[in-house]
Amino acid sequence: MAGLVDSAPKRQRATILGIVAALVWFAEWVPAIVVAVFVTWALLHTRMGGSRGETSLRRVRRVWPPAQVILVPLLLIGAWGVWASPRSVEAKVVPGVLGIAALAVLVSPARRRARHTVAVPPTTVLASAP
Repeated sequence: MAGLVDSAPKRQRATILGIVAALVWFAEWVPAIVVAVFVTWALLHTRMGGSRGETSLRRVRRVWPPAQVILVPLLLIGAWGVWASPRSVEAKVVPGVLGIAALAVLVSPARRRARHTVAVPPTTVLASAP
C-alpha cells in the first residue's frame, strides 16, 4: 500500500464508487434495500436528535471514509466477485468498470491546485485605466 496516495477525499470518492458498483451489481435487490433503509430511518430519526445525534455523527465521521487498509481489499474482492460470477458479460461491465474506477481514484496522483492566486480588486483595475 506504499504507492497509494492517502487522502480523505480520494478515499471518499473511491468508497462511493464502490457502493454504486455494489448497488448496480445487486440491482434486483435495490427496491428492498431502499425500503429497509427508509424503515430504519423512520424508526431511528427521532432518537438521533440532541446529544445522541452528535455522538452518532462523531462515530460516523471517525470511520468515514474507510481507511485504505480496508477499502482496497473490499474493492479487490468486489472486482474478483464480478469477474468470477456466472452472469453474462453485459451484466458484469458496469460494476466491473466502477470497481476499477474506484481503485484508479485511489492510485492516481494527487491533483495540485493553484494555491497562490491573487485576486485583483476591481477598483485597482479601474484606477489604473487611462
